[in-house]
Amino acid sequence: MSEDPLNIGDAINQYIKKTGKSAGFESAEVINAWPEVMGEAIANRTNTIYFRKGTLYVYFNSAPLKNEMLFSREKVVRNMNEYLGETVVMNIVIG
Repeated sequence: MSEDPLNIGDAINQYIKKTGKSAGFESAEVINAWPEVMGEAIANRTNTIYFRKGTLYVYFNSAPLKNEMLFSREKVVRNMNEYLGETVVMNIVIG
């Protein structure tokens, strides 16, 4: 009995999970989601952003925004994961 055919996206996801090469793809996905989730105003005030081992590191060029984001970390993590459709971001470091 043959299996149902996969669409290309599902096939790629299965390959990535089997080979363990998802970290780079996952990182790019999280970084690309940042402006979509946070909006243009916040994205424009973001100096550096990177994602490693479940932690999103975000550095801002605005002290008031940095302080505001420190108080909103849980909400940002929740919104990022909702946008991504799965729990990818476990923690956020604001700098």
